[in-house]
Amino acid sequence: MHGLTAFFRVRWPRPSSLAPPLLPLLLTGLVLAVPVGCADDTKKRLADALAFVGATVVVTAASVDATCASGDAVSLPAEELGINALGMAKTKDLQAVAQKIANLCDEKQRAKAKADQETATYTEKAKKLGIDATGKTIDALKAMICQKLDAELPRNDPMRKESIQEHARLYGCKDPGPPAELLTKAWQITKTPAQKGKPAATFLRLDAQDGARLIAKCDKKLDVYVSLSEPLKKKTKDVYVALDGKKPSKWKIVASTDGKAFFLKDGKPNLKTLATAESVKFSYPPTKGKKLVSVSFPVDGLTAAVTELPALCRP
Repeated sequence: MHGLTAFFRVRWPRPSSLAPPLLPLLLTGLVLAVPVGCADDTKKRLADALAFVGATVVVTAASVDATCASGDAVSLPAEELGINALGMAKTKDLQAVAQKIANLCDEKQRAKAKADQETATYTEKAKKLGIDATGKTIDALKAMICQKLDAELPRNDPMRKESIQEHARLYGCKDPGPPAELLTKAWQITKTPAQKGKPAATFLRLDAQDGARLIAKCDKKLDVYVSLSEPLKKKTKDVYVALDGKKPSKWKIVASTDGKAFFLKDGKPNLKTLATAESVKFSYPPTKGKKLVSVSFPVDGLTAAVTELPALCRP
């Protein structure tokens, strides 16, 4: 018998004295003495079948344990080998187990490669966002990147929706929901750095539905002006200003040469007054016709917005 490591000389008793129950015991004892070499043969055949994937294998009574070329460990139940009483396995069973182990090793390798790629992607993005990626896990990096991206989301609804979808696709970020209400309300704050001889500037801006804008600009001085969608009459020196629907009063202005904007002559005091209201309506004479044209802005939140201005421009 192939693989035998020990042979037994059996003295057969005379037929007349051989009791029937004794024969199965003798045969059982013979089989149990055999399997060591055959089991080693099964292990070798399995190892040979796995050589192409660089896996090493250990066969025990309970399992088939393999170490992939990548260093990952995989395991299958030993019963899948279909080892018979002599410790032998059929070729088709060996091949099936070898293929399963090869597939598991391939899955492990693919998962590892994907994880490495994710790590590289998130590390690079973290650096671009100014996040220190040293010693951070993938999950920690994801959370920090998403938090940073959420904070930079535009408040404009169409653009915001597109950005949220892109962040979900690229980094697995969850939808943060609608933007939190800002203390500055509808005021948009923009800061530009100094460049080519121009000083740094800070802009506070409100947009009206008709395209008009109320702007406070601070560079070396404060300018508060209204950009109009409908030009005002040339040489206009006053406009009517109504706060929160109350009786209007006259404010002095300087009109632009093209009539498409006017500057509040008393910028700081006017800005301070606007900060006490929730809404303002400017009324002015147009270039054509006698009826005054009005433009309104929701100035609520200006108190918080002016804190973004440099100290020299704050009212």
